[in-house]
Amino acid sequence: VDGTCSNPIAKNQFDCEALGSCSDVTKTSEDECGRCSEPTATSRSTCDSVGANWVKETWSFALETWEDAEDPWTGDSHFSTTIRGTTEDSSSKYICVDADPEDHYARCSGSNSTCTFDGLEESARIEDNCPEGCVYTPAPTAPKPKPPHAGDIKLPGWGSAMSGACRGGTDFTDKVNGKYSNTAGADGPLTQQECASACLDEPTCVGYSHSTAWCVVYGPVIHETVGEFWTSDNHEEVTITGTKANPSYICVTGPPRDIPNETKSSGSVFYAGRLSVLVYTLIALVTSLVS
Repeated sequence: VDGTCSNPIAKNQFDCEALGSCSDVTKTSEDECGRCSEPTATSRSTCDSVGANWVKETWSFALETWEDAEDPWTGDSHFSTTIRGTTEDSSSKYICVDADPEDHYARCSGSNSTCTFDGLEESARIEDNCPEGCVYTPAPTAPKPKPPHAGDIKLPGWGSAMSGACRGGTDFTDKVNGKYSNTAGADGPLTQQECASACLDEPTCVGYSHSTAWCVVYGPVIHETVGEFWTSDNHEEVTITGTKANPSYICVTGPPRDIPNETKSSGSVFYAGRLSVLVYTLIALVTSLVS
């Protein structure tokens, strides 16, 4: 009802006006049409976040047109097409009338008359209650906004930032042992500086992930030194090998270790303290082989 696109594949004005093609046919949006010097950054926005160099490729807009709602209406185009609830603002001058109060529920469908969730409460509309031979469709969910990271501040002595949340394993899918917080900063969520400092406070820290909301520090036995405002995150993997794609996060490894406290103000750093990390890693490896 908000309007129509000249290309019916686009269901809202934003998608309609963004339609186009890249000279690299594997790239499907203008933000992805190019190459970053940091391989983990697959878009212009994530490349900027890690402070790497972006080489732009040719993006050609399809020049599709959006026709507004029919007179006398004015379209108000958004991604969502279902009503989940209201703002519950008692002072509002509006009322909300949902023409289909169950369109945001999970569905069970098929040719058999038993393929239905009719009469069931929302909490009971689960896959286990959809009979065999029927098709279960989960409830629609709103896309989670993932704003790109504000940008690596490039602290001295650290490795180059990677785009995404730190991961381990050969295919970068294993969560790495550590702890996380969104309240341990001076003002709540940790700044990147505070997150890096939290990593340096841990003798075995091998790196950290940072977003505008969260800080995660990684390394052997770090899950055992949680303290106030932090949550333990225990995993077998203790080595960072790559990242999981998420534009809101950067992953930074190679923590420098400060020389004695009295020289911290001088800014001198050197790479040390990694022997303890290696020892803990070897212990974990031997333990897993023995077990």
